[in-house]
Amino acid sequence: NKQRHTGSTHLNVRSSRSHTVFVLSLEQTEEDDRLLHSKLYLVDLAGSEKASATEDLAESRMEEGRKINMSLTCLGMCINTL
Repeated sequence: NKQRHTGSTHLNVRSSRSHTVFVLSLEQTEEDDRLLHSKLYLVDLAGSEKASATEDLAESRMEEGRKINMSLTCLGMCINTL
């Protein structure tokens, strides 16, 4: 996917730097004309390694990692609230 952002880190050559949500929606018509709906959500979260485990990263990559960690923390708080 050309819109998917990846970046190289010390621990991972192609580290995902963005979140992606893929939704598969299905509809099925039963013999009695009832319509059934199903949705499958596939979520790929951006990867972020601990700063102490990454060696010699540029400040821009470190800032990117901080932002990814913040968004993952917010997502975790939302899930816990639900």
